[in-house]
Amino acid sequence: MKKLSLTLISVIMLYIISFQNHAQMPEISINSDEFIVYIQLNNGQKEYIAQYNDTKINYPIPNDKCFSFSPDWRYIIVFSQYSNSIQIFHLPSNKLVAENSWSDVQFNYCPVIWRDNYKTFEITKTTNPIVRYQFRLDISGIIRLEDTTLPSSLSEILPNYVLTTEDSYIWRSPNPDIILYEACYTNELIQITDDKSICSGYTKLIIYNIALNQVVEELPSDLDRRYLRGDLIGRSFISEELIAWSYDARYLAFCDCEDVDQPIWDIWTKITIYDLQTDTYLETIANTALANINRQYDWSDNAYLMAIWSSAIPDYAAYTGYYPQGNLNQLIISNIDTGNSVVSQGIFDAIQQNLVWSPDSRAVAFLGKQRINRLEEYDFLSQPQPYSLDLILISTTTGESTVIDTNVTEIITWRSICDFTVSDSASLISTMQTEPYSVICLDENGQYDLTAPLPNVAGDITIIGNGASITMTGGAQIFNVAGTGGLTLKNITVSGGNAVQGGAIFNAGT
Repeated sequence: MKKLSLTLISVIMLYIISFQNHAQMPEISINSDEFIVYIQLNNGQKEYIAQYNDTKINYPIPNDKCFSFSPDWRYIIVFSQYSNSIQIFHLPSNKLVAENSWSDVQFNYCPVIWRDNYKTFEITKTTNPIVRYQFRLDISGIIRLEDTTLPSSLSEILPNYVLTTEDSYIWRSPNPDIILYEACYTNELIQITDDKSICSGYTKLIIYNIALNQVVEELPSDLDRRYLRGDLIGRSFISEELIAWSYDARYLAFCDCEDVDQPIWDIWTKITIYDLQTDTYLETIANTALANINRQYDWSDNAYLMAIWSSAIPDYAAYTGYYPQGNLNQLIISNIDTGNSVVSQGIFDAIQQNLVWSPDSRAVAFLGKQRINRLEEYDFLSQPQPYSLDLILISTTTGESTVIDTNVTEIITWRSICDFTVSDSASLISTMQTEPYSVICLDENGQYDLTAPLPNVAGDITIIGNGASITMTGGAQIFNVAGTGGLTLKNITVSGGNAVQGGAIFNAGT
C-alpha cells in the first residue's frame, strides 16, 4: 500500500452513513435502483457524495491530483500534471484496476476525453507540438494506442477559419467529427488595437464534418448574431450558453431571438433547432420568456428533452434584487417529440450552469436556492467560492421541485446502479469474463441454470438478483472468489453447488 500513498484513492476512507429518512417521501426522489453523485463541502473539505435511496457514500478529495470519472461512473483516472503515469480505480469498490507509466509521455493538461464504450480515453499535451495521447482500459491493464499530433492552428483544417481575438468561436459536438465554428469569408482581418482584430467582412456559423472534409450546414444568414454574442452584457464572442448540441449530435439548438433593440424585458425567445439527420429546421419553443444569456441550454442524456432557464419572471418587479439576465430564474423543459413544454413551479436564485438528468429523464437536478419569500434574496455575492447551494430536483412532467441536500458545490452524475442487465446464463458468464469490475443486474425472479462454474472473481463484482435464482445442475462449484477479488450478492438464491471446498461459494477474497 505504500506505493499508492500519493494517489487520490489511497487517502480516501470509504464510509457509509445513513441518510435521514423523511416522514413522507417526496414525489421526486432518487429511486432505489439509481444513485446521484455530487460534491459537498463538509467543514471546508470537499467530498464526493454518492447518494442512494437511503444511503450516502463519502469520498474526500485531495487538491493535488487530476482526476476524471468515466461517464458511466465506474472508473476514475488519477494522475498529476507534468507526470507520465496513470492509475485507474474502480470507484464503487475503491480498488486499483490498472496503472502504467511511459518514459516518452508527459501530461500537462488535466481534462480527459472519454470515447466509445467508456474504455478509451484521451489526454492532450497542449505545449508545442500538441499531442493527443489515446489509451484503452483492458483486462490486461492500460494499453497505449496511437498518438496523434494536432495542428497548432485550426485554420489548417477548417475552411475560412481565421484565428482572431474576436471571431474565433469553435465548438465540437458529442460526435468528434462534427464541429461548429465561425467562418470569416474574406480571410482578412482588421486590426482594432494591438491585441484585438476582427474579420474584415461578414462571418457565418458553419457545421462542418472533419472526417468528410465538407460543410454540413450554414446556419441562417439573418440570425441575429448580437444576441448569440451576448451583446446585451457586452460580449464579443459567440456564447456557448445560447447554442447547444443534443446528446447524440443529431440536433443543434440556438436562440433566434428578435427585437434585440427592445428593452430586455420585452424580448421573446424563439429556439430554433437544426436536425442534421433530416436537414430540416424545427421551431419548438416560440414566444416564451427570454432565455437567460448566463444559463446554457441543456439536452437530456437519453431523450429529446431540452431545458432552458428563463429570466423573465411573472411580476418580476415585486422581487427584491431581481434584474433581467440575473440569478432569478424559472426552468422551461420542452419535449422535442411532442412539442409540449413544462415550466417549473418554483422560482430560483443563484443557479449554476449545469443540469443533470435522471436516467429516465423524469427529472433534472441542479444547484440553487428556491425563492420562497420574494423579500428573502439569497446573497450569493457574500458567499465564499465555490458557492454552497441546495441540490434541487424538478419533475420534467409537472414542474414540481424538492430539495434533497444542502452545501453542495457541483453535480457529477445521476445514473442507474446497474452497469449491465443480463437475462440468461450465457450473458452472465460473458459479462463476468469481460467486465471484472461491474454491477450486474438479473431479471426479476429470473432463473439462471449452470452446468459449469462461473468465471473466477478476481476484480469486484456485485450481482443484484431482484429475486432471481442461480442453480448448479452439475457437480461443480458456482462462485470462486480469488484472493484479490470481491463479490457482493443481493436478493438472490444460489443453490445446487457441489465441490470439495465451497459448493456454492469458495471465498479466498471478500
